[in-house]
Amino acid sequence: MDWVCLDGASCMRGVNNGVLTKIQQYVPNIIGVHCVAHREALVVCDACEKFEEFSFLDAFANKVHAWVGRSTTTTYEGHTDAAYTDGHSRRRKMLKAFTLKPLEVLQIHNVRWLSRGKVMKRLKMMKLYYMACNFQLQFFIHFMADVLVEMDRINKTFQHDHVDITNIENALDVVIELFRKRYLGEPFGYGCKHYREFLRRINANNELIYVNENGCTENHLLHFTSSSNTNRTENYLESCIALAQKFIQEVICDVVIHDQTHELYLSCLCEKFLFGQNAFVDSFQCEIDVDRFCLQLHKANPSFDFHDAWSHCCHQISWYESFPNLMKIWRALLVIPVSTAACERDFSKQNRIKVDERSSLTLKTLENLMFLSLSSPSALEDVHWNAIYDIWTKMKFRRARHVEI
Repeated sequence: MDWVCLDGASCMRGVNNGVLTKIQQYVPNIIGVHCVAHREALVVCDACEKFEEFSFLDAFANKVHAWVGRSTTTTYEGHTDAAYTDGHSRRRKMLKAFTLKPLEVLQIHNVRWLSRGKVMKRLKMMKLYYMACNFQLQFFIHFMADVLVEMDRINKTFQHDHVDITNIENALDVVIELFRKRYLGEPFGYGCKHYREFLRRINANNELIYVNENGCTENHLLHFTSSSNTNRTENYLESCIALAQKFIQEVICDVVIHDQTHELYLSCLCEKFLFGQNAFVDSFQCEIDVDRFCLQLHKANPSFDFHDAWSHCCHQISWYESFPNLMKIWRALLVIPVSTAACERDFSKQNRIKVDERSSLTLKTLENLMFLSLSSPSALEDVHWNAIYDIWTKMKFRRARHVEI
């Protein structure tokens, strides 16, 4: 193993107990890279932390999740607790008045910021926007639904099992140019589905028009309470647009900064594994091997193009034995950009990090092991008590104390 791509969590890249640090104990020359999909999500998170209005949006969405998350089945089956039943009876009346079914709403998690895209879209799809008649809140719910859907779409492309690394920069450039055209050009929100629908639903009296399933029209008056000192109507809309444009500029700026940092990182990386006494690969031999490699592909498959010839020969020729230096570079290029879905499955779904890499032996666990050994004396020989005690003291950073009888 020469390279590994990880997210930015401390359990993965921590200096003391991170997975990369533990791997480096056995593979000193391994190089760890921060996944581009996670970096893209952090760009959105960093931009949102600079605006107080977006934290209020989070608070509202999570309150709706907590309110809707209370079991709806008990309200229809009947509940003995008076306060509990009363709260849900009011909810049943409201759902009946708006001809709505029991709802399921996603919760926002700070560690997975792009989940906001699905949350905002779900809020709109489930007709929950009428619950909060704040103009600024409604503006940003629809605005963020459009923004985060695009960010989530490109993030998913970075998580495919097979990612074309040559298209990563182009994909980011397309999204940046799309945001510039939609939000920094004229008119604001051009081509934005949710934002344009929001404007279409507002009438001259600052009411949000909603048509229920029966075709009946409901008008909900929007209020304009906010920390900003602005007036109603057009001036207030302009202030929201100005804030949204600042947010988009922060996102674009963070992407550019991350990209510049990535270029600097790659230049240092090339110096590390291509040159010097402890070079990762022999750069001079690589130049010779490239010509020999292309010639071998052409001789083996003269009628194929480069890609098809490579695919055909990789099942027949041992590349590691014939071109060891080139293989090291190819492995590096394949793992630098992203942690693929396969990598996510290995670390997340199998819970390897939580179970194997950072589990700590607590006093309760040690006590259970002791009782287990006493109930089964034959198992005492299989328990390495000294090793268990050493792990416990190191993981908990506790000093050994004498046992008091």
